Amino acid sequence: MRGGGRLLFLLDPMLTGRYAVPLGDPSHPVAMGLIPPVMVRWGLAMQFNEAQSLEVRCESYGSGSIPVLLAGEMLLADPDPEASEEELAARGDCRILGSGIAAQCDVGKGRVTLVADAALLEFSDPPGKAPDQLLELAEFAID
Repeated sequence: MRGGGRLLFLLDPMLTGRYAVPLGDPSHPVAMGLIPPVMVRWGLAMQFNEAQSLEVRCESYGSGSIPVLLAGEMLLADPDPEASEEELAARGDCRILGSGIAAQCDVGKGRVTLVADAALLEFSDPPGKAPDQLLELAEFAID
């Protein structure tokens, strides 16, 4: 990332798709996404509202919108007051996008776009214009 790469990172706090393999099978995705240390390092956090509706809804990431289901919400994290100069230098310049479904961080010369839901990749029969929305999100992330 620091050298100029682009990354689209979908981190889902609660997968909702139906998979051909049973839970426990090594090829089945994990049901709950854990926050990777790199996200914290960049200066982001994610929260999950357990009371949200079990219906697909569209959320804005600023430049467009995507369908989500049991999504997280991206948050800016305060730096650790005991962080070293190296840790502080590793933080990304992050901003929350749209309704909070996504964040974008400049990391060195690169940029990462993080989305707090992966439902867009899980639909067996995508609703409405979901395939186009996925392409628009990918283009947004790599431009």
